[in-house]
Amino acid sequence: MIMTAGHFGLAAAVKGSAPRVPLWALMLSTYLLDLVFILLVAAGLESFAPLDPAHPTYGGVVIQAYYSHSLVGAVVIAIIAGLIAAWAWGQRAGVIIFGKIALASSSIARHSSARYRSER
Repeated sequence: MIMTAGHFGLAAAVKGSAPRVPLWALMLSTYLLDLVFILLVAAGLESFAPLDPAHPTYGGVVIQAYYSHSLVGAVVIAIIAGLIAAWAWGQRAGVIIFGKIALASSSIARHSSARYRSER
Protein backbone atom coordinates (compact mmCIF):
# COMPACT_ATOMS: atom_id res chain seq x y z
CA MET A 1 0.00 0.00 0.00
CA ILE A 2 2.87 2.39 0.72
CA MET A 3 4.19 1.82 -2.78
CA THR A 4 0.81 2.89 -4.22
CA ALA A 5 0.81 6.09 -2.18
CA GLY A 6 4.32 6.87 -3.42
CA HIS A 7 3.36 6.34 -7.05
CA PHE A 8 0.24 8.48 -6.83
CA GLY A 9 2.02 11.08 -4.69
CA LEU A 10 4.59 11.51 -7.44
CA ALA A 11 1.82 12.03 -9.99
CA ALA A 12 0.09 14.62 -7.78
CA ALA A 13 3.37 16.45 -7.16
CA VAL A 14 4.08 16.72 -10.88
CA LYS A 15 0.55 17.94 -11.71
CA GLY A 16 1.51 21.54 -10.89
CA SER A 17 4.19 21.61 -13.57
CA ALA A 18 1.93 19.95 -16.13
CA PRO A 19 -1.52 21.55 -15.81
CA ARG A 20 -2.63 20.46 -19.31
CA VAL A 21 -2.00 16.77 -18.60
CA PRO A 22 -4.97 15.01 -16.99
CA LEU A 23 -4.30 13.61 -13.52
CA TRP A 24 -5.39 10.14 -14.71
CA ALA A 25 -2.59 10.17 -17.31
CA LEU A 26 0.00 11.14 -14.71
CA MET A 27 -1.22 8.41 -12.35
CA LEU A 28 -1.28 5.86 -15.15
CA SER A 29 2.26 6.77 -16.13
CA THR A 30 3.52 6.01 -12.61
CA TYR A 31 2.29 2.43 -13.02
CA LEU A 32 3.23 2.09 -16.67
CA LEU A 33 6.12 -0.31 -16.08
CA ASP A 34 3.89 -2.50 -13.92
CA LEU A 35 1.16 -2.53 -16.58
CA VAL A 36 3.71 -3.55 -19.21
CA PHE A 37 4.91 -6.25 -16.78
CA ILE A 38 1.36 -7.67 -16.58
CA LEU A 39 1.11 -7.77 -20.39
CA LEU A 40 4.51 -9.48 -20.64
CA VAL A 41 3.48 -12.04 -17.99
CA ALA A 42 0.36 -12.78 -20.04
CA ALA A 43 2.57 -13.20 -23.11
CA GLY A 44 4.89 -15.55 -21.18
CA LEU A 45 7.95 -13.27 -21.46
CA GLU A 46 8.16 -12.39 -17.74
CA SER A 47 6.97 -14.22 -14.65
CA PHE A 48 6.52 -14.30 -10.92
CA ALA A 49 6.27 -17.24 -8.55
CA PRO A 50 5.84 -17.62 -4.78
CA LEU A 51 8.99 -18.33 -2.80
CA ASP A 52 7.11 -20.89 -0.73
CA PRO A 53 4.08 -22.21 -2.65
CA ALA A 54 2.78 -23.97 0.46
CA HIS A 55 2.69 -20.68 2.41
CA PRO A 56 2.20 -17.79 0.00
CA THR A 57 2.54 -14.33 1.55
CA TYR A 58 2.35 -10.78 0.32
CA GLY A 59 5.75 -9.87 -1.03
CA GLY A 60 6.93 -13.48 -0.89
CA VAL A 61 7.44 -13.84 -4.62
CA VAL A 62 10.30 -14.03 -7.06
CA ILE A 63 9.71 -11.54 -9.85
CA GLN A 64 11.48 -12.08 -13.14
CA ALA A 65 10.99 -8.77 -14.92
CA TYR A 66 13.85 -8.77 -17.40
CA TYR A 67 12.21 -6.45 -19.90
CA SER A 68 9.70 -4.16 -18.17
CA HIS A 69 11.83 -3.24 -15.16
CA SER A 70 15.31 -3.31 -16.66
CA LEU A 71 17.02 0.02 -17.24
CA VAL A 72 16.86 -0.32 -21.03
CA GLY A 73 13.26 -1.53 -20.92
CA ALA A 74 12.22 1.34 -18.63
CA VAL A 75 13.87 3.87 -20.94
CA VAL A 76 12.14 2.43 -24.02
CA ILE A 77 8.74 2.37 -22.29
CA ALA A 78 9.27 5.93 -20.99
CA ILE A 79 10.26 7.20 -24.46
CA ILE A 80 7.14 5.68 -26.00
CA ALA A 81 4.95 7.12 -23.22
CA GLY A 82 6.64 10.51 -23.60
CA LEU A 83 6.05 10.56 -27.35
CA ILE A 84 2.37 9.69 -26.87
CA ALA A 85 2.00 12.38 -24.18
CA ALA A 86 3.78 14.95 -26.38
CA TRP A 87 1.42 14.16 -29.22
CA ALA A 88 -1.66 14.33 -26.99
CA TRP A 89 -0.82 17.26 -24.66
CA GLY A 90 2.26 18.99 -26.06
CA GLN A 91 6.02 18.64 -25.87
CA ARG A 92 6.29 19.75 -22.24
CA ALA A 93 3.86 17.02 -21.22
CA GLY A 94 5.93 14.45 -23.09
CA VAL A 95 9.08 15.46 -21.25
CA ILE A 96 7.26 15.38 -17.92
CA ILE A 97 5.74 11.96 -18.55
CA PHE A 98 9.10 10.66 -19.74
CA GLY A 99 11.43 12.10 -17.14
CA LYS A 100 9.57 12.92 -14.00
CA ILE A 101 7.09 10.10 -13.98
CA ALA A 102 7.94 6.89 -15.83
CA LEU A 103 11.67 6.80 -15.07
CA ALA A 104 11.38 8.32 -11.60
CA SER A 105 8.67 5.88 -10.54
CA SER A 106 10.75 2.94 -11.75
CA SER A 107 13.71 4.22 -9.75
CA ILE A 108 11.60 4.81 -6.64
CA ALA A 109 9.99 1.37 -6.91
CA ARG A 110 13.30 -0.36 -7.47
CA HIS A 111 15.16 1.32 -4.62
CA SER A 112 12.51 1.85 -1.95
CA SER A 113 10.63 -1.43 -1.98
CA ALA A 114 12.20 -4.24 -0.01
CA ARG A 115 9.65 -6.60 -1.60
CA TYR A 116 10.92 -6.03 -5.13
CA ARG A 117 13.09 -8.90 -6.26
CA SER A 118 14.43 -9.58 -9.68
CA GLU A 119 16.54 -12.66 -10.22
CA ARG A 120 18.50 -13.57 -13.29
